[in-house]
Amino acid sequence: MPSQYHHVPVFADEVIALLQPRSNQNFIDATVGGGGHAERILALTSPNGVLIGFDLDPEALHAARERLAGFGKRAILLKANYADVEKTLGSLEPRPSISGCILDLGLSSSQLDTSGRGFSFRDIGRLDMRFDTATAEDASHLLMTTSEEELSTMLRQFGEVRGARRIARAIIAVRDEEKKHGRDSIDVQDIVDAVVLVAPKTRNTHIHPATQVFQALRIAVNRELDNVCAFLPQIVEVLEPGGRIAVIAYHSLEDRIVKQFFRTEARDCFCPRETPVCRCGHLRTIRRVTEHAVCVSDGERERNPRSRSARLRVAEKI
Repeated sequence: MPSQYHHVPVFADEVIALLQPRSNQNFIDATVGGGGHAERILALTSPNGVLIGFDLDPEALHAARERLAGFGKRAILLKANYADVEKTLGSLEPRPSISGCILDLGLSSSQLDTSGRGFSFRDIGRLDMRFDTATAEDASHLLMTTSEEELSTMLRQFGEVRGARRIARAIIAVRDEEKKHGRDSIDVQDIVDAVVLVAPKTRNTHIHPATQVFQALRIAVNRELDNVCAFLPQIVEVLEPGGRIAVIAYHSLEDRIVKQFFRTEARDCFCPRETPVCRCGHLRTIRRVTEHAVCVSDGERERNPRSRSARLRVAEKI
């Protein structure tokens, strides 16, 4: 039976144009998802180019295997965290040289709409939010054990939530009520109801007040920002000289990390201007292919409204 996993790759044309895959080159898709970007890269790197796809979501890997089956052994799909890219690549025998990498930090439509893991406030059921369901702590467990102060900080840092303290207090009240009744978990609807009651009014009526709360919880559960920070220096080390890395981010926290890393690694020296002689010894490792973030076109935004916040940045290893 074919997989029902659904994901429309964002910046499909731009990624190919900027990564410039050619015959027999090897690439990494660090979040392979349904295999949309991977399929196009494999088609352009024939006859012997290899695509190594990482993902933690078993459903995504199943969908990618179905979609990329026609490429045979050229598609190597691994249940692995992209934050461990150097270690995972080193475990392959022989270790392939890498000419480029795509990291798409977005969620698929299937994860948002039909996964049953509570990624969206429109989902129904237990608040899970794990990409890898084999890991121990889901979002419900996190909320059942965290303090109001910790939750408030989490909402503010990972979701840039207005009224974070007030919302945290409301969620903790729901949690405590659940505990009184002997329950050890929280459902999606519990959080939505709590947020809607106390969220500050906003002029942007297109954004549900729970959106950033759910973003914050998902980032915390999956350690997403830590993973991006760990991945970027590793992928620069892994790439061949002239190899390119493309990163698609969907909110300002991720994009800020990528922007700052690319900006820093494109410079030779970090010493203060008043220092007469460089003491840090840093030499630039990349050049920025895109000086500024690439935004989605009007046409893509119309075809795929969930792509509206996407930002693409590309750099090349020196």
